[in-house]
Amino acid sequence: MKIPILFICFTLLWVRLQANIFIPDSIIQQCKLLTNDSQRCEFLINKAQSIKGNHPKLSFELANKALFYAEQSNFIQGMAKAYNLLGSIKCDIGEFVTAIEYHSKAFERAKFVKDYFLLAETYNYMGNVAYAQGKYTKAIEYYKESLKYSDKANSKSHMLNNLYRLGLIYETLDNLNDAYRCYKRSLLIEEELKNKEGIFYSIMGIASVSAKKENFDQAYILYNKALAIAQELQILSYQSLVFSKLGDLAKVQKKYMDALNYYSKALKIADSIDFYKDQKKCYYNLAYTNEKLEYYKDAYHYLSRYVALNDTLYNSDVAQQIARLQMRFDLKSKEKEIEQLRYKEEQRTRERNFLLIGSSLLFVILILLILLVVTRLKHAKMLKLQNIELIHQKEELNSALDQLNELNKELKKSNDQITESLQYAAFLQQTLLPFEHQFRHAFHHSFIFNKPKHLVSGDFAWIHQINHTHYFAIADCTGHGLAGALVSIKGFSLLNQAIMNLNDPTPSDILNWLNTHWNSYKTEHSEFFNNDSMEIAVFKLHHNIMKLEYSTANLRFAVANHNNEVNIYNNHEYCIGNYYQQSKIHFSTDSIILQPGNTLYLFTDGFPDQFGEKKQKLMINSFVEHLRSLSKFPIEKQREIIADFFNSWKGKEQQTDDVLVIGINFQ
Repeated sequence: MKIPILFICFTLLWVRLQANIFIPDSIIQQCKLLTNDSQRCEFLINKAQSIKGNHPKLSFELANKALFYAEQSNFIQGMAKAYNLLGSIKCDIGEFVTAIEYHSKAFERAKFVKDYFLLAETYNYMGNVAYAQGKYTKAIEYYKESLKYSDKANSKSHMLNNLYRLGLIYETLDNLNDAYRCYKRSLLIEEELKNKEGIFYSIMGIASVSAKKENFDQAYILYNKALAIAQELQILSYQSLVFSKLGDLAKVQKKYMDALNYYSKALKIADSIDFYKDQKKCYYNLAYTNEKLEYYKDAYHYLSRYVALNDTLYNSDVAQQIARLQMRFDLKSKEKEIEQLRYKEEQRTRERNFLLIGSSLLFVILILLILLVVTRLKHAKMLKLQNIELIHQKEELNSALDQLNELNKELKKSNDQITESLQYAAFLQQTLLPFEHQFRHAFHHSFIFNKPKHLVSGDFAWIHQINHTHYFAIADCTGHGLAGALVSIKGFSLLNQAIMNLNDPTPSDILNWLNTHWNSYKTEHSEFFNNDSMEIAVFKLHHNIMKLEYSTANLRFAVANHNNEVNIYNNHEYCIGNYYQQSKIHFSTDSIILQPGNTLYLFTDGFPDQFGEKKQKLMINSFVEHLRSLSKFPIEKQREIIADFFNSWKGKEQQTDDVLVIGINFQ
C-alpha cells in the first residue's frame, strides 16, 4: 500500500519538532534551591515519575537531567533510579531495545551497591519489557526474581506490583482462574492500603478476565469504575488505556459504533502524550472498525497512519542502535571509575579488618596474661568455689528436671482433653449432619470418601427427598477444623430452611435464597460469621425421567459415561457470601439427562489442591484423569481405590484441606 509522501514528510517533521522538549523554568528554579546534586537528582526523579503518564517526553528530559546530577555527585543509587525511569518511559512508547539497555545499566549499579530494593525494581521493569514483547516465560522469571529481592528488602509495593504482573501473564496464557486470583488478591491488599493506582490496575485485570469469560456486563461496569479512578488521578495514559479496553469490549460484541467512539477518545489522549505504541494500536483498531461500518475512506486513512507510524518507529529503532553503540563506549569509559570506587572500598575494608584483628589480638593477649596471674594466685580457692557451684548446679538441675516432668504431665493432660473435645465435636457434627447415612440410604450404588483435616470438617453434603425427586448438594465452607465445622452447620441449617420456605424450587432458587439469607447470621448469631463464605453445588434429580438439574457456586462436578469418558460441569464461579459481588449475583439452572450406567462424581477442591511429595498440587486435570480410570471399576470398590490413591499421592506431606468425594452410579 502506498503512503502519501506529503503525509510522511509532515509526520517526520512533527516528530523532529516534538523532540525539542525544554524543562520549565519553575522546575529549574526549584532545583537551584536544593543544597547538593544528590537532592536535585531525587527531586527530578520524583517529578518525572509523577508526570510520566501525562507528559512522557518532559518526564524523559527530567530523568536525563537527574542522571546528570547523579553522575556529578557519584550518587550510584540515583543513577540506577534514573536509568530505570528512562527505560520505563521507552518501554511505554514501544522502544524496547533502548529500554533494555537502560535497565541493564541500572542493574549494574544496583548490584554494585547491593541495594535489594533497586534490584527488585530493576527486575520488575525487565519483566515489563519482556511482557510487552510477548516473552511471557522470561517475564515470569524476572518477576519471580523481583519477588525474591522484594522479600529481602521487605518492599510490599514491589510484591503487589509483581502479583499484578503475574496475573497478566496467567491471563495471557489463558489461565484465567489463576489470573483472577492474582488480581483479586492484589485488589484486596491495595484497597487495604488505599492505593488508588494499585486499585486501578487490579480492577483493570479483573475486568479483562471477565471480558474473556464473556461476562461483558460485569467487564463494562469494572472498566467504567477504573475510568473514574483514572479521571480522579488525572493520569492521561490510564484514561487512554481504559478507553482502548472499552473499545475492545465493544468490538468483541460487534457494537462497532461504540467501539469507534471509544477508540477515538483513546487516540486523542495518546496523541496528546505521544505514546506511539498506543497510537499505532488505535490506528489499527479504528481502521478495522471503520471497515466493519463500511466507512472505507476513514478506514484507509487510519490504516495509512498506522503504516506510516510503524515505519517511523522502525527508523527510530535504527537510530537507537547507533546511540546504543555510543552508550556502550561511555559505559566502558566509566567502568574504570566504578572499579576504582570498588578498589578503594575494598582497601578501606581491609584496613579496617586489619585494625580490628590487631586490636582484638592485643586485647586477648592482655586478658590471657591477667588470667594467668590471677589463676596462679587463686587456683586453690577457685577449685573450691567451683566444687560448691557444681553441687548447687546439680541441685538446680534436679529441681528443673522435676519441674519439667510436671510440665510434661500437664501438657499431656491438656493434649488429651483437646483430643477428646475434637472427637466429641466430630461425633456432634456427624449427629447434626448425618449425610453419609442419608446418601447411602437414598442411593444404594454409591460411595463417600470423607477425610477431614482435623477430625471435624468444613466440607459436607445434604440431601432431601420430595415424592420422586431428590434434592442434594455438596459444599465447601470457609476454613477447616472447628471453624469450618461451625460454618458447615450454618450452611446445612440454611439448606433445610430453604427447602421448607421454597415451593418446588430449582437449584438456582435455592442458591439465590442462600445468597440472600447468608449474612443474616452476622447480627443474629455472632461476629464469627463476618468473613465466611461457601462454595456449593445444588442438584435436583427427577428419577422418572433421569433428568439432573444443577446450579453451582464455584464448585465443579463430573459425569462418567459407559465409555469411561468424563465430562466436567459448572455454571457459576461466585461463592455464597462473597461480599464484593453478593448484590450482583444471580444464579441460573442448567440440566443434563443421565443415562443408565452413568456415574456422578461430586467433590470439593481439597483433593485436587493436595500437595504431593514433589511439593506440587495434584490439580483438577490429573484428578479428572483419575476419575476416568476409576469409573471402570464397580462403585462398591471405588472408595477403596480413591482412598489408596489419595494416601499414595499425599505421602508424608501434611493434608492441605478437608477432602470430600461422593460417587453415585445410576443403574
